[in-house]
Amino acid sequence: MKELSLDIRVWMDLQRLPDHAEDLIVGGMIEAGAICNLRCPFCPTGNGELTLSKEFLKPADFKAMLDALGPNLRRVMLYNWGESLLNPGIYDMLAEADSRGISTEISSNFSLPPAYFSREHAERLVRSGLRVLYASFGGISQETYQLYRVGGDFERVISNIKLLLDAKRRLSSVHPEIVWAFHVHKENQKDVPGALKLAKELGIPIRFKTLIFPDAVREEWAVPKEAPVKAPVKAPVKAPVKAPVAATEPAVRGMLCLQTWSTPVIHSDGTVLPCCVVNNPEYSLGNIHREDIREIWNKPLIVGMRRYLRSGLKPEMKLPCYGCPHDPQAGPIA
Repeated sequence: MKELSLDIRVWMDLQRLPDHAEDLIVGGMIEAGAICNLRCPFCPTGNGELTLSKEFLKPADFKAMLDALGPNLRRVMLYNWGESLLNPGIYDMLAEADSRGISTEISSNFSLPPAYFSREHAERLVRSGLRVLYASFGGISQETYQLYRVGGDFERVISNIKLLLDAKRRLSSVHPEIVWAFHVHKENQKDVPGALKLAKELGIPIRFKTLIFPDAVREEWAVPKEAPVKAPVKAPVKAPVKAPVAATEPAVRGMLCLQTWSTPVIHSDGTVLPCCVVNNPEYSLGNIHREDIREIWNKPLIVGMRRYLRSGLKPEMKLPCYGCPHDPQAGPIA
């Protein structure tokens, strides 16, 4: 019997989920602060288009959010539209989650000067209980790296990774796992073989994802379909490597949309958003500091999104799903 493809399995999982999510919250994406030191052109923080509040999350507010999300919480991603390690309270927040048995993740551009990341910061990060750090950068030279990571320093990224690896060795810790998140586009696809080699030398896993960009610049940024990237070198430990493709796969879109049931996105000011792609308050569901999360998480907008993602039925209201690159209804299930 032919094995079902991943996108079909995800679609089947969606069919079994209810439109109203009473006690399904097991994770949370919580913004540590929509502030960044880089100017990535397709990020609303980097290009200045973000209309959500720009402030750091305070440890006391983070504790209140954990309390409000309930006893089933098992995983927290302390990032979204900003650079988490710029927040001076990040280590205390990670430690608080760890003390509750909650697994934590951070995504960082890791192009941080010594004032924000040093030997001492590396040790604090290891001691905080952080489970996974995604170092997000693409390229193996300053030339290709800076095409998207505007204002970043490639050598500083590698130096900071080594600082953290060294701290893990000194403290005899397996955490945090450092994962290189390489977002592929037209100009850095040639660096994929070299990136695999560098990841192996560093001893960290690498994951390739297609960079998401507006359709208006597709010709400039898209990896040509007729020349898919081949990965000739075996993956380093722990992470299977998938050759980058020219467009986002329906399976990946579907898996991301499962968060609409289980993982509220909470901005630093407490605003609850229906998904990680929303970057303005137009689709706010409420504020976790003023309303019960069970009520927020079952408002008409989010219920309509779930029904649409599961069945394709469009409600009368406008949904952030329409035109989103992660919309599983945008392409055929095959």
